[in-house]
Amino acid sequence: MRRFSALANSLIAIGLVGGALTAAGQVIIRGNNGKVIITGAFSNGQEKKAEPDPAGPHLIEFFDGRQLHGTLEAVDLKRGEITWRRADASAPLTIPTMLINRLTFVPTAGLQNEFGMEIPPLPPANAAPPAPNDNTTYATVKFGGGDWLRAEVTNILDNKVHLKLADGSPLAVDRAQVEWIYFSKIASPECYDGPTSLAGWSGSGWSYHEGALHATSPQQITRTFAALPDQVEYEFTADQGNLMSQFNFSLHGRSGQAWGGEPGIIQCMLRASTLTVFSNADGHYKNESVDLTKKFGDALDGRAIAGRSNPVHFQLYEDFTGGRIAIFVNGHKAGEWGVQKGEPGRNRGTFAFQPTIWSPTSEQTLSKIRVVPWDGRIPEEGEKAEDHSSDHLSLADGTAKDGRFIDLAAGTVRLRVDGSDFEAPNAQVKMLRFAHRDNAATPSEAPIAHVLLTEGGEFDATGITWREGRMQIATRFGSELPVSTASVAEVNFLQSAPPLTAAEDVLVFENGDRLKGKLEMAEENQKVRWRTDETAQPVEFEPVHVSGVRSGWSEAPRKGKIDSVVRFRNGDWLAGRFLTLDKDQLVLDTPDAGQLTISRALARTLYFSPDGQLPISDGAADDREWLKGLSLGDNQAFPTRRRSAPTSSVKWKSFDGAFSLLSVENPESVVSRPGGVQIGRLLDSLPSLVEMSFDVTGLANQIIFTAQLFTDPSNAGYFMQLHSQGIYIYDLNPGDRARGMVPQQIPFEGKLKPDANRRHVQLLANRDAGQLTVLVDGVVITHFGTKPGKPPRQLGRGLMLSPQINIPCTFSNIWIGPWNGRVPGKTPASDDNQDTAILSNGDEAPGTVEIATPSSVKLASEVGPLELPLERVTMIDFGGAPAERTVGARLHLAGAGALTVDSYHVENDTITCRSEMVGDLRLPLHAVQELVFSASKPLPDKE
Repeated sequence: MRRFSALANSLIAIGLVGGALTAAGQVIIRGNNGKVIITGAFSNGQEKKAEPDPAGPHLIEFFDGRQLHGTLEAVDLKRGEITWRRADASAPLTIPTMLINRLTFVPTAGLQNEFGMEIPPLPPANAAPPAPNDNTTYATVKFGGGDWLRAEVTNILDNKVHLKLADGSPLAVDRAQVEWIYFSKIASPECYDGPTSLAGWSGSGWSYHEGALHATSPQQITRTFAALPDQVEYEFTADQGNLMSQFNFSLHGRSGQAWGGEPGIIQCMLRASTLTVFSNADGHYKNESVDLTKKFGDALDGRAIAGRSNPVHFQLYEDFTGGRIAIFVNGHKAGEWGVQKGEPGRNRGTFAFQPTIWSPTSEQTLSKIRVVPWDGRIPEEGEKAEDHSSDHLSLADGTAKDGRFIDLAAGTVRLRVDGSDFEAPNAQVKMLRFAHRDNAATPSEAPIAHVLLTEGGEFDATGITWREGRMQIATRFGSELPVSTASVAEVNFLQSAPPLTAAEDVLVFENGDRLKGKLEMAEENQKVRWRTDETAQPVEFEPVHVSGVRSGWSEAPRKGKIDSVVRFRNGDWLAGRFLTLDKDQLVLDTPDAGQLTISRALARTLYFSPDGQLPISDGAADDREWLKGLSLGDNQAFPTRRRSAPTSSVKWKSFDGAFSLLSVENPESVVSRPGGVQIGRLLDSLPSLVEMSFDVTGLANQIIFTAQLFTDPSNAGYFMQLHSQGIYIYDLNPGDRARGMVPQQIPFEGKLKPDANRRHVQLLANRDAGQLTVLVDGVVITHFGTKPGKPPRQLGRGLMLSPQINIPCTFSNIWIGPWNGRVPGKTPASDDNQDTAILSNGDEAPGTVEIATPSSVKLASEVGPLELPLERVTMIDFGGAPAERTVGARLHLAGAGALTVDSYHVENDTITCRSEMVGDLRLPLHAVQELVFSASKPLPDKE
């Protein structure tokens, strides 16, 4: 099995577009019209420890994707609320539980790979062998459904199982509620029997419904086990509808790390009637394939019977220490394989399942999943299911006894077998399975939450109360567990997302946390006063931890006419109705600030729009559109269309014009192309000459992303990938201009700083001619497009940006607007410092603008005075250095501009502030889309 670097993996997308098909670990997913999507796990990150969050060790994950760090102080489910304290808040917060998807109590600061992507750590090896005189009986206790606990078994008497939990708490359970007990002299293993929810699973493209995991996109789903029995049975049913059965699953992997990174990893690949098993034994990869047609014919091909689903039942028996596995498919033995032998007590790792075929019209599910101890005996072909009418005792020497359980006491287990008592020391007992009985009490209350414990165990909870600083958790197996938050890993509330409510403001914290409510007062360097509910008392937050406030997502109609945008030399911009321009001043009538007189010396560019649409697109103002992304249409290559709503499988966060992934629970499974983890938009109109610029930030020497440029439903546009050494670019729809989609590779060759953690990308395009100039950090990298003598290449109006698999980055300062036709560094300095009027047909008129009105522009030029109708003018470029954003607090007006301010004060739904560009302002708070308190913080050159 080949391993791929992050760069090589990113180039697989290019190979697939050209029709190539390579490695066995590569995933091919076919949608409508033969479209191809690839996924994979290709990272060789090194671990480093992240810092714990200063707000508190616990975490709320809301249904809408927000999160909030802090500390749980109380739970009151009768009132439907929790009490939550943050270290930076003046008082505790009251949070409605109906908004909460999950509470996490283990520290969220985990391990990170070299790219900064958080990865689940491999669990520590099991504890050392016990001391000779240690008679402690550790156990995995399995109840009905998916409930289980890790505990010490003190005794089993009078139909009661007496346990001691990890924190020393005693617990007595009716024996009728217990299915089996697996004994161990070291840390007891985990098990799984479900699913009953998504709890414990990682995978952004999956949901849970009625006993099954449902794939909502072709992504991987994983579950990590800290400890497993040395002999274990894996069982699941995969139903891919009426598609050909085609999926992968792996054992002993590690979420966030390369496929070949773990010794002993096993991967099984089913493709129709061919089963291939890959394994890594002592650093050597091998694979063996089995043709299943002799046993199944075409029965594993869901297409064989139209209109019917085709579930495939898999059983894999693993002898970890013996180095062997056996696989059964639909009850028939597929074969046995030798794999790497493991050390006793060290079986662990990640179970991962990945569909490798996909259709948006066919539902795929994963159900009846069991990961349980195995007695080491491989079933015979066609063997009937085990008879559980008697109690069953499995011993460490491989023998077993069936009979009637008597008791476990004084270090001895007793069983009535064939009329006599059989006794065995606890140390010789491997597993005790109780007979199925009909007298087990059926829980009368439906579960409200699924609880995972830090020391091992998970179960459904029928109630949670708070008493003396501890959770009192009622269980379906009839007992109430008093546990501290330190003993709880997470609580998943089993409830549906609440309906959308009226738009609320959101307080945005520096760590990415977000809290809904209402801003009452804010001022530079002062505490922020915030109210979470109309009836709650306001809470004050330390400003050092707060980034700013984002207004609710209400779509208020724009007031007044907008026909122009001025972009200032400090990077600010303002939209309004153009009134006049002379040698000294620009006058605009703005929607909320009224008529403003602006010094002409402060203006860098003036854009015009005769149709009333904004002539520019700013990422901060238009982030709702960018977050919707682009989806695929039906053209011959990789078409795009505007999405009506944000994608639900992958969530982004945006603030102050910066876009980054909110959460990718399973980072090695990312839909790379097309339309997966991306932001993008299809603009209503674009001029012939257009500029797009943005910043991309990541770790030093690890900035890798892809972009689909100037695409629309009938025109696939250009595809570009930037990596640390250069760029690749090619035409997605070359037609007769080239033989297929052949990428151009342009190395940086020392033109750029190699270890930068921020790149400024500028794309200058002539859409009518199909010409594109790419600049990175102000340096011209390439000119791409139609070659001389070839027909012109029309370019579309859609743009998409996508981070590379496993390498997170942030896109920010996105700007799209008319271009003056000049390439920086290629134009004489004298030309750059004069005014230029750019016309709608691409012509330009250099000179000095003497006066402009809503009807015309008058210039003094080398050829004499010029008067141009304003309706023909796209922009006026005042020359000088390009606009560059300055540091400071910032107002993003609701679709009407962005202003850096020296001071601000918010109170009574009004903001007063001072801008160097336009002076003193007094605005209604609803006119502000975002108020950014903290100045932009540039990253150091290296990390």
